[in-house]
Amino acid sequence: MMAPVMKFFLMVLVGLLVGIFNGAAGGASVFSFPMLVAVGLNPISAAITSAIGVSPANIFALASKRHEVKPIMREHAKILIACSLGAAVGAIALVMVPEENFKRLVPFLLLIASCSLLIKVAPALTALERRIEISLMLAIGIYCGYFGPGQGVMVIAVLARDAGRSVASVNIGKNVIVGISNLPSICIFAVSGMADWGLALALLIGSSAGGYFGGRVANRFSRSTYKWIIFSVGITSTFWFFYKYWIK
Repeated sequence: MMAPVMKFFLMVLVGLLVGIFNGAAGGASVFSFPMLVAVGLNPISAAITSAIGVSPANIFALASKRHEVKPIMREHAKILIACSLGAAVGAIALVMVPEENFKRLVPFLLLIASCSLLIKVAPALTALERRIEISLMLAIGIYCGYFGPGQGVMVIAVLARDAGRSVASVNIGKNVIVGISNLPSICIFAVSGMADWGLALALLIGSSAGGYFGGRVANRFSRSTYKWIIFSVGITSTFWFFYKYWIK
């Protein structure tokens, strides 16, 4: 059994890596979630602890892009509202769901998150596609509140369908959307009594630092690299959870 101090410092390191990748590309909480399960948390507590611990990464990733945040918020105002409402609904569902049922869903949720990166980029979005985009963000918000890992991946996949958005603008949009829409679910998780606050603090420390540095290097990623790094992490985690909860 790993000593508490070792768990804490391991999660600081995990948070640092998650923060860097979340700030630069998104979706790296598919890494923190299995690590929390590996050190002994049940899946629901792991999802809640991960959500609380890694959320600041998206906020700190915006530190070097402060002048671009307000225009992005105005551009994505409807998306922010839809995603935030969805996150609150999903968070309530998570704290009420039986643990065994959630375990069986985990690999499928990760698979959905990972495969969302395979959505093709569109040259431009029609008015109908813009409305569909808002509906998708509502669904992503529900997913985020219910599970969390992979939200950044999904947001990137939806935003990146519009080829008129650069990789840098998609990344900033993702950090704004994920950072703000997570707030309702974080408030619900904070009073749920299901978080491991010591490990959440460790992730918070690491992800805050990592998010800042990740945001500074985001524009160095090509569109394809941007997607495939996190896709690889997500698929690897998916196979691990299929083995753990369905085969083992």
